[in-house]
Amino acid sequence: MLPTGSLIRCVSLACALALGLAPALIASGAAQAAAGPKPAKNISPDDPGLKEITPEAIAAVQADCRTRPYSMLLTIRNVKDAKGIFTIDVQPDDPARWLQKGSKIGRYRALPEKGEVDVCIPVEKAGSYALALYQDKDVNFQMNKNFLGLPSEPYAVSRDPAMNFGMPDIEDSLVVVKGPLTPVRATLHN
Repeated sequence: MLPTGSLIRCVSLACALALGLAPALIASGAAQAAAGPKPAKNISPDDPGLKEITPEAIAAVQADCRTRPYSMLLTIRNVKDAKGIFTIDVQPDDPARWLQKGSKIGRYRALPEKGEVDVCIPVEKAGSYALALYQDKDVNFQMNKNFLGLPSEPYAVSRDPAMNFGMPDIEDSLVVVKGPLTPVRATLHN
């Protein structure tokens, strides 16, 4: 049985198969899953990212994640609505690379549901990782920002550190993964 959240690895199908992700198609049961998220108008119908956010692809990766020896069970809290998709980036334990462009070691997508959403995030090996995520409400595959450069879509980082005047230090967001389904939480800031 799948949890409320559903997840997909944001890579090509060939890469997903190379990583050993099961291609099984399993219905996720999420309210939005029947039709899948609706992409922004500026996204081409041929965009490969659209194939990766189908309910079937999301359910297959979610099911596979729960069989992995190392993973995190992320609880995303304070979800105000079920619009769009979540983009979840896995960051390495490297303060110099924390939240820098090109620093992620994995990217996952999940379907939002109002309230709380549980999402399984697989990692390749035991170690320390941090998660940075946002709710891409218009499914344009980027975080929208306001005129000051601040996020205009809900966002969060793992372990809910204080974010008073910018993003926290990575040390405050690290999660030590020693086995499957290591619990971690992230509360959206809207």
